[in-house]
Amino acid sequence: MNNISREQIVWDKLPSLQIDPPTEKPEIPMICYAQRIERLRESMHREHIDRMLIYADREHYFNFRYFMGFDPRFEEALLSIDQRKCAVLLGNECFSLHKLAPVPITALHCPELSLPNQPMWRQPLSLIELLAQIGLHAGENVGLVGWKMFTDAAGNVRRDKICVPAFITDAVKTLVA
Repeated sequence: MNNISREQIVWDKLPSLQIDPPTEKPEIPMICYAQRIERLRESMHREHIDRMLIYADREHYFNFRYFMGFDPRFEEALLSIDQRKCAVLLGNECFSLHKLAPVPITALHCPELSLPNQPMWRQPLSLIELLAQIGLHAGENVGLVGWKMFTDAAGNVRRDKICVPAFITDAVKTLVA
């Protein structure tokens, strides 16, 4: 490693960068989303997973966005992918965003995923009932995707830990136990 002395440092004024604003917005083709879901389904089949539930919130949304092309704006969301269909559970503030999905999905309104103190009076079904409505049932092998992987000192994934809120994991356990 070479040490640089203070005398070797040259201080100079650089010209301002001229950056032109973009003229077009790059977009991921819709077929890419379908291919991503198909690859996930192939992996699920190999691993004997019946359904994948992918959690998202405002700060931790990329797993969700990778498959759906949109992310929850201010709240939480849950994406369900099985071998036949995709479904999303969305709260009050971002329920209309399901129309942006690049693949066919079933969207269910779940105010429990909304910000605190949002109106819950329109909630016809609980989270457990909504999960059952999308097909989650006893005996199903479910993969639950949070936003953080836990590893031990050797770098092995700790499968006994998950970064998904307890009210969601509890609802899943209730249905599949």
